[in-house]
Amino acid sequence: MNHCTVTSLLFFAMGAHAFGQTNEPVARAANECGLALFRRAAEDSRGKSVVVSPASASIGLTAALLGAGGRTRDEMRHVLSLDDVPFEKTASEYEALLHSLARRDPKVTLVIANAIWHSPEFPIRRSFVDLLQSSFHSEILPIGGTSSEAWVAKKTDGMIPHFARPEVLGPDALEILNVVSFKGAWTRAFDGAKTTSAPFHRADGATVSCPLMHATGGFAYFEDDHVQVVDLPFGRGAIQFTLVLPKPTVPIDALVAELRADRLDQWLRAEHGAPGDIFLPRFECKGQRNLVGDLKALGMTSAFDPRTADFSGVFEGKSLPITDVDQATFFAVDEAGVEAAAATRVLWSIGYASANASSFTLRADRPFLFTLRDDASGLLFFVGTVGDPTVGN
Repeated sequence: MNHCTVTSLLFFAMGAHAFGQTNEPVARAANECGLALFRRAAEDSRGKSVVVSPASASIGLTAALLGAGGRTRDEMRHVLSLDDVPFEKTASEYEALLHSLARRDPKVTLVIANAIWHSPEFPIRRSFVDLLQSSFHSEILPIGGTSSEAWVAKKTDGMIPHFARPEVLGPDALEILNVVSFKGAWTRAFDGAKTTSAPFHRADGATVSCPLMHATGGFAYFEDDHVQVVDLPFGRGAIQFTLVLPKPTVPIDALVAELRADRLDQWLRAEHGAPGDIFLPRFECKGQRNLVGDLKALGMTSAFDPRTADFSGVFEGKSLPITDVDQATFFAVDEAGVEAAAATRVLWSIGYASANASSFTLRADRPFLFTLRDDASGLLFFVGTVGDPTVGN
């Protein structure tokens, strides 16, 4: 597969078809938070490809939120878009969502895994550990055993082989980890014999040659004056790849800057069955991004400040600030389907600073937006843009 330059974030988000589900509040919240992180990443990487997993970022940060108090809790709830979810229901809402996702579609492989790494000497409250085990099914392993990097590599089936820390940890350390991993075959595969080398027109005006796949058939489709939107299902259709192609007069930067959960919701609700031709580049994206600056800019500041951080629900002794939050992602598309993975780390460490049903043609030969989402809940596992499907990082 070809590579595309990518700045990565991983987040949860819900698609539009089922916002009325029981787990709607946390899914919609994950979407809003993840899209905010995605917009910041895209702004930093103009012209390059970007992929974010709202699901992974939201799960990892929500696990940390469950041990927060005071101003730290209030800021985290706001940034995670959980203001409308009662704090005491947050864990049970996520537990219900994760339970439903585990049974989504036997035709695809979807892994959502959580873990806590900590030193035996680290003063963690047993009640916090028990809560993460019961609600997030977190594995509890001490530092000194299997490394967190090896755990991530195993859970992602090697798609994220190296999830480097900002620096080597000492014996006093705590990590909350989340992994989202997906492998799915298209419900209707692209015919490799129809893949041809074709031009892709980058946002900066340059043109590159890339392998362009081609599929013909009936699809869930929407079009207006600004975008073309189409769903490509996997397996039994429970999980969808949604392609959003801006019209030639709409810059990809402008589309991303205005992207909100309700806008995506409107597009998906307006889809209808239509026959069409789809041309999609074969591409692969991977990268790692530190989220601390993004989270601070969105209003989560107290959690990183040793003078104000309140994680009294995590630690038995003196509360420590979060020292690092980062995420690695991988996303690959070819004729057979999609392989994707994300890992998010929340780290505490002592001594570390840190229209009509007529036929259509959708030809993605210029920068485009994509998501990978759960159809029943609407959760966005990934969101991204492809700026150049031929450039690797």
